Amino acid sequence: MFHMMKAKTHAYPSRRLMTQRQETLYDLHLSHAVSLMGQAHVATMSVSFAHPRYLDQHDYLGDVLAFMKQVLIAPWFDEATLVQEKQFLRDYFDGIYASKARYANKRFWDTILEGHPDHLHGYGDIKHLDSITLEDIQSAHRALLEENPIHLAVVGDLQGLMTLEEMIQTLALKPRMTPWPSFKHRVAHQPKANVYDLEPVSQERVYMAFDFAVFYGDEDYYAAIVFNQILGEGSESLLFQEIRERHSMAYDVHSSLAAAWGLLIVQAGVSYDNLARTIDVTQSIIQDLKKTPVDEAQLALAKKTLIHGITQSYDAAKVLAYRLLREDLLNIPFAKDQAVKHIQEVNVQDVLNVAQKLKRLMVYTLGGAEDGSVHLSSL
Repeated sequence: MFHMMKAKTHAYPSRRLMTQRQETLYDLHLSHAVSLMGQAHVATMSVSFAHPRYLDQHDYLGDVLAFMKQVLIAPWFDEATLVQEKQFLRDYFDGIYASKARYANKRFWDTILEGHPDHLHGYGDIKHLDSITLEDIQSAHRALLEENPIHLAVVGDLQGLMTLEEMIQTLALKPRMTPWPSFKHRVAHQPKANVYDLEPVSQERVYMAFDFAVFYGDEDYYAAIVFNQILGEGSESLLFQEIRERHSMAYDVHSSLAAAWGLLIVQAGVSYDNLARTIDVTQSIIQDLKKTPVDEAQLALAKKTLIHGITQSYDAAKVLAYRLLREDLLNIPFAKDQAVKHIQEVNVQDVLNVAQKLKRLMVYTLGGAEDGSVHLSSL
């Protein structure tokens, strides 16, 4: 539906006319993303445009909002566009398999989240694509306009130009009583068998999944962020220094905190000969972090890096808009000073305590070795 909303409207009934109109609005950029959070789809539509104060175009902001109103309220849905967009989605999913990095990532998340409320792709299952009708699209659009909850975030200084209430009125967004569903799912993960997918690749793509029961808004959430920074974020992290710099086993290795699912993921690209060693070194580093307090200088560097990243992100409109959405849906206070304060308060003992939560769940590898599955099952 959102692809079709961006393709045509009643005022601009072709892709060419839509593109031309965006160009006349100083290359206004329209984009969207769809994700699955629990049992609900979250569709995000973003529009980036020039600041009206720096233009001499009369009522530029009004023209931008009129265009957005067309996209939201009056899209042109027809069979030809539906057929085109279905093919674009098929190409998208085919492209995932063609890119082994993307395919490995998809296969890993399909495996680790099997049975979890969030296990489906935001676009759904491609096997249902052919059954979608124009009536389905129109019905979903009516629900969007009249029933579904909406979050509106504005990043930029529009003071004196338009209030948020005036913007909502201009876009003809109707008030609605439907509340947002709960997006928090504290699922207890269980260990799984290691999985090796055989594909013709130049290097093994390795994912190590750890149960890490820390979720957005938890008391130890910021300690978990600091822990992840020390473990595997950036060139000064333990994983990078040991696996890449010291042992030269990987060009890239890093960890990431998946707080929506209570997971921590270690990811690396290595040769088959270095697969077992990479897993062993990662396990050893994590065990050391569970037993030995981190160095104060190491902790200070991690916190400094995180605080710098938070501060720098306030210059990125897209990042701010995403945070406003995420923190609204997950009921997390949106305040830079509070986030910085929480990070500054994390101490050595906090990092040691949160490390105890880590429990290995599985290793997923997409690789090219015929005996890879047998080898991985023994690790």
